[in-house]
Amino acid sequence: MKILVTGGAGFIGSHLVDRLIEYGFETHVVDDLSNGNIDFVNKNAFFHNVSITDRDKIEPLFLSIKPDVVFHLAAKIDVLSSIQNPVEDLNTNAIGTINIALASLTSGVKKIIFTSSAAVYGTPTYLPVDEEHRIKPISPYGASKAAAEWYLATLTEGKDLNFTILRLA
Repeated sequence: MKILVTGGAGFIGSHLVDRLIEYGFETHVVDDLSNGNIDFVNKNAFFHNVSITDRDKIEPLFLSIKPDVVFHLAAKIDVLSSIQNPVEDLNTNAIGTINIALASLTSGVKKIIFTSSAAVYGTPTYLPVDEEHRIKPISPYGASKAAAEWYLATLTEGKDLNFTILRLA
């Protein structure tokens, strides 16, 4: 099985890549190293220095790899930065996710596991927060992650591509 991990040079992504390789999966890392570190990338992974915002490179890459599963962790994750530069935040988190979804559809990916954020909930009205909690982000970061979730759901509706959203906190 071929697995592609966006953001695989980051903290969470690199540990995921290590485990996937340990389990014997052919693992590809897509990361532009804007937040990640090449030293974190497992030497047995195939590394691709590509930004998820570059659709002209993402789609051909997916077509050449033909991954079965995509773990999409690449993102801008800093709330303060999202306030200071909401366009860059939106471009990476929402448009980058659109690029990943479209490339996945084109290349026959069977499943996307998307790493979102509890920031989509905004200020919780009850605890613990569950999947039924209303979505009401209070930062551009939360809004971009919510938009990415909705685009992923919309673009895959009725298609042969499943997804799971993990809202990390």
